[in-house]
Amino acid sequence: MAAGSTPAPGSNFEVNLANTKTGKTKGRKIGRNKTFCENYKRTKRREHNKGRRLVKYLRKHPQDLVARKALRKISGIVPGFNHFLTELQAA
Repeated sequence: MAAGSTPAPGSNFEVNLANTKTGKTKGRKIGRNKTFCENYKRTKRREHNKGRRLVKYLRKHPQDLVARKALRKISGIVPGFNHFLTELQAA
């Protein structure tokens, strides 16, 4: 194969390219040496922490509709708060 020429479709070279880090969705580089996956994890962690704080608050103030709505929004992003929301509705 001459330098600079593209490999034939289906060649081993192309297959190897598909297995590199750039080919995977969660490892995309998005600037400042951060990958998509790292930022995604951080967002999830922040949302989960926010949800835990809201649950703590809602145990004392179960009638606060704004806090309930916020928790409902978070439970769409991070799993694990639906059980508490159903408890609130039952009360």
